[in-house]
Amino acid sequence: MLRNCVVHRLKEAGLPFHFLPEVVLPGTLAGNTCSNWYGIPQGTPVFAAVGDMQCSVVSTMMEEHDAVLNISTSAQLSFIMPQGFTPSINEPMSSVEYFPYFNGRYLAVAASLNGGNVFAAFVRMLQQWTHELGLGVPENKIWERILMTAQEEASESNLTIIPTIYGERHLPDQRASVIHIDPLCLTIGKVSRALCKGLVANIHSMMPPDKLHEAGIQRIVGSGTALTKNVVLQKEVEKQFDLPVVYGSGNDAAAGAALAVLRYYKN
Repeated sequence: MLRNCVVHRLKEAGLPFHFLPEVVLPGTLAGNTCSNWYGIPQGTPVFAAVGDMQCSVVSTMMEEHDAVLNISTSAQLSFIMPQGFTPSINEPMSSVEYFPYFNGRYLAVAASLNGGNVFAAFVRMLQQWTHELGLGVPENKIWERILMTAQEEASESNLTIIPTIYGERHLPDQRASVIHIDPLCLTIGKVSRALCKGLVANIHSMMPPDKLHEAGIQRIVGSGTALTKNVVLQKEVEKQFDLPVVYGSGNDAAAGAALAVLRYYKN
């Protein structure tokens, strides 16, 4: 109904619709290749596309009751809503959004603007400081040291980092802050651990565990290089969400697009 209203308005404005492709549901057969192309034979079926995030979920999710947590440049935690769920178009600005998925389903998604990019900003800051001190430590060495010292740091501190330096879609004016600083918490290891804790706490606040339990989520599948290569970040996910966590090598949108066709539209 909403789409029909939008189309009507656009037609009233004189938009030449005959130039535009027909809008169809994801997975609808759009046609077949008309010639051989880079090893793809003539006559191969081509299906209508869907978003790369949805396809990434398809390539990562192992079971219907899994939630997928991807932390790479940014971070997303998502799960499939029950059959028949329809989001309200009048829902106020929320940390959880609903994206069309396959078979008429929806994904509930907490999409944070802050993920591995925050760690990258932290590394750039440290590197800039070393340059200003006349030392010039290479970036890869800084990455290596902060990951190692965070993992080796045995004691907890009260240092709290709210890492939202890029804001969030539902809180665009929010910025980062650091509180509970004391003379003993300013080691690289303690700051790095606090940053890991803060990144997970931010996702946790956007998609609280209660929401996952209400949806019947039984496990979290973790993906993305910022998560799979950071043991401290993994431990924070397991601690804060209190759900079994497994780590996959998925999050490949291209592979997910192919899997979606095989899984949902093979007939």
